[in-house]
Amino acid sequence: MAGIPTSPAVVFLEKDNSAYPPNINSSIVGLVGYASKGPTNEATLITSQENLLIVVGKPRESLVGQGLEGALEILETTNQIRYIRATPADGLEASANIQYGACPAVALANKAFGVTSSVYLTVTLTDCDGTTVLDSKGIDVVSSTDNAALSQASAVARTVGDGTSQSDHVFIAFDDNATASGYLVAAYGGNDVVMTVKS
Repeated sequence: MAGIPTSPAVVFLEKDNSAYPPNINSSIVGLVGYASKGPTNEATLITSQENLLIVVGKPRESLVGQGLEGALEILETTNQIRYIRATPADGLEASANIQYGACPAVALANKAFGVTSSVYLTVTLTDCDGTTVLDSKGIDVVSSTDNAALSQASAVARTVGDGTSQSDHVFIAFDDNATASGYLVAAYGGNDVVMTVKS
């Protein structure tokens, strides 16, 4: 028979787990639930919580059931599930209207604007819904000795932008050194987009 301790004691036990691989649950769980996006009525492989949110969207109060919440919980202990996004019987097929059409563009005459001569442009832009997104914006392209080695397109791009940064998200300068003139291109496309450029 074990002896009865005669005084209180604290006992520390150390167990070295470094030699053992972590226990990962290899089970594949199947779930059916509602989601805001993703393929419908097919088992989609999900491998992480981040992947779940990208493929089927985030849980929302407006979604019926708790399929997404359950999937997030399960993905804390396993690394793959099959999620089937269900649709209600009265659900409608999603559709969207897309405006086709190129972005309007205006070619600048080759007059060495921004290099040896200056030009002041006034630009107005209306999107495909008829909303004026740019109302008589003034662009002052001033000649500069700093631009002496540039084509007109590159010089204008220094003032307007070369498409890598669209701070106002309205229009860009298309910089093509093979074309000395260059272009002003609207950042909106569609059948009813209108851009007016006056000098």
